[in-house]
Amino acid sequence: MTKYIIEYCGGTKGDLLCRFLNNDNSQFLPDRANKTEPADIGCLNWLKLADPYQLTLERFEEVLSTNTKKYLPAHPLWVTYDDDYNLLLKKYDYEIMQLRFEECQYITIRIESNLKNANAIDHPDPNYIVQLLNTVFWKGLDYNTFTTKELNSIPRATNNEYAWQQRAHIHDLFLSNDKNRKFIFYSDLYLNFNCGILNEYDIEEWKFLVRSSWCEYKENGYMDWDRPYPSTNPTSKYSDVIEKWIKENG
Repeated sequence: MTKYIIEYCGGTKGDLLCRFLNNDNSQFLPDRANKTEPADIGCLNWLKLADPYQLTLERFEEVLSTNTKKYLPAHPLWVTYDDDYNLLLKKYDYEIMQLRFEECQYITIRIESNLKNANAIDHPDPNYIVQLLNTVFWKGLDYNTFTTKELNSIPRATNNEYAWQQRAHIHDLFLSNDKNRKFIFYSDLYLNFNCGILNEYDIEEWKFLVRSSWCEYKENGYMDWDRPYPSTNPTSKYSDVIEKWIKENG
């Protein structure tokens, strides 16, 4: 049976979507801006690692071979620029469904990610190790030498006023990585409720879950789809790492 990887950027409700499609009960975390609890897939979900250099072939294969769900959530799979990873997808009969979005949605998506993932390391779940590695990556610490003091001494909150600057270029890179993927769309899933992947599911239940998942936040352009956005998409330390990986493997 073919399984599907839902490839999504943080802030686009990937865990919520996968739980719904897998007929699993959605578990919201009110103290984390209505974030959805990640599903247990049978092993650590290494596919949520932010740093492609940490997502080794061995970790990638462990997830593909162990996963028990039809729909598997994954953060951007930059590793698929390396064909060895695509061979593993074929070996285990997976297809990638990329959750795509528009520029007018960049700010809302980034703010939602900020709100739901703030202080993630203080809320351990079965993927605690993945959360830890991502936190080390985001804070620019050394994987081999970081200390608890360093993790705690660096401010974790992200300023939502700069949501565009934080991720616009990464979002561009994500959307350009469209090889060997099927597409589903943010607007069809969460605003218009007419995405084909929702066929044969209870659409009223889905609408209720989506309404319940929005953050209680009205500032800095969150859910303001008509808000003007900048004409430039600045790079970041994160995008520098990703572009380095693409250059080496593309």
